[in-house]
Amino acid sequence: MNPPATPDAGTVPQREALRREAETAMSRARSALLLREPFFGWLAMRLRLQADESCAQLWTDGKTIGFHPAFAATLPPDKLLGALAHEVLHLACGHHVRRGGRDVALWNEACDVVVNALLLEAGFRLPEGFVQRPALAGQSADAVYAVLRQERGTPGTGLAGQDRAGSADASRPEQRERTAESGSARPREGQSPQKQRTQDGPRSGKGRPARERRRSEREPVPVFSGEVRDAPALRDAPEADAEADLRRQVERDVREALRRARHAGRIPAGFARLWRREGAGQTDWAALLRRFVAQCAENDFSWCMPNRRFLHTGCYLPGRRDVRIPCLVVALDCSGSVNAETLSAFMRELEQALLPYDAEAVVLCHDCRIQSVVRGQGRDVLRRIQLRGGGGTDYRPVGRWLEEQGVRPACLLWFTDMECDLFPPEPPCPTLWLVWGDNDRQPPFGQRASLTPPAPSLEKIA
Repeated sequence: MNPPATPDAGTVPQREALRREAETAMSRARSALLLREPFFGWLAMRLRLQADESCAQLWTDGKTIGFHPAFAATLPPDKLLGALAHEVLHLACGHHVRRGGRDVALWNEACDVVVNALLLEAGFRLPEGFVQRPALAGQSADAVYAVLRQERGTPGTGLAGQDRAGSADASRPEQRERTAESGSARPREGQSPQKQRTQDGPRSGKGRPARERRRSEREPVPVFSGEVRDAPALRDAPEADAEADLRRQVERDVREALRRARHAGRIPAGFARLWRREGAGQTDWAALLRRFVAQCAENDFSWCMPNRRFLHTGCYLPGRRDVRIPCLVVALDCSGSVNAETLSAFMRELEQALLPYDAEAVVLCHDCRIQSVVRGQGRDVLRRIQLRGGGGTDYRPVGRWLEEQGVRPACLLWFTDMECDLFPPEPPCPTLWLVWGDNDRQPPFGQRASLTPPAPSLEKIA
């Protein structure tokens, strides 16, 4: 990797001043990222900033973002923002936990191809010399790594290897495409380098910033490649269990970052598209809830009430009486881990599902015992619920209450995080478990619907 162009370090006070300037620039970039792109910003806020003169530009391992002081202090703010987002997206894609035994340099390059494509689609500006392979956009880092390895013929080339601008073999057919913004020095087709420089404007001038004027015709285009390193836990204990735990943590972090970005109305386009593509086959819990309620309703028809939609055709068909649900029981797990936001979403969908029906409802709030009971008309009951509880979770009190009260529900809806293995006997009615959180435990009876979208496989998204 090419070392950054650094000013004369000079005395120790000068180096210390440069380090402080770089730390300020990185802190400002992180704050700006949180305001502009909450998805990236929330993930960045969880990382420790560390000045590191031994690195070339930036690096991250899931715990720290290391930066060379000269690089961070001299990069324009918008491109430093893009460089920081570059590092964060490495972590969101799990690149720091997925390398395995693959070549370090080639893996970094493959990850850069994936990350830069997503960042460009999201509207970020990147430092000069970033790698771009439009033909590989949308593929995972694993797929890009396989392509690069086949192109090179060997598993390892350095990050400043044969495909970098300014290299001895930069004219190869697989040379990476670079945008004008990335600092490409390649002339346009049919033009000489001198003619292109004439059309693009002078390389220097009083109106140009110092960092732009310092580049000469002989100076190669700097290479930007934010480094991603293996997570410390993998370096210390490279067992399969450590990797699995890290992957689950990445998925939880990404899910929380997406939730916060969705709340702010700022989900990065490319990443959201990949997320939807991976989750396309997942069950829509709201649709499943509506179907479940409809199946439990009593549909009664009468010849005394003809179906008016067909009278004009001469067909006399029975009409449907008011559709009713004789008894709908909703059990709410109100233990200390209840997610109020998810519960509100569930209640809104349930209220919509009950609109076509005349339903009698019973809502049971419970933790390790029944805390409150509300009865009445379906939609009215849902508006009168007051959550009580906060203790541990036990599902058995709900079964005991139904038996003691002689309640025979037409269906049972159970909102819970499934963090419990104390189940009652199977009730004599259809049961739908509405589960939020990361727990994938299956109940011993009834259907299960996940209220929290499952995190996609990291290998499939990026």
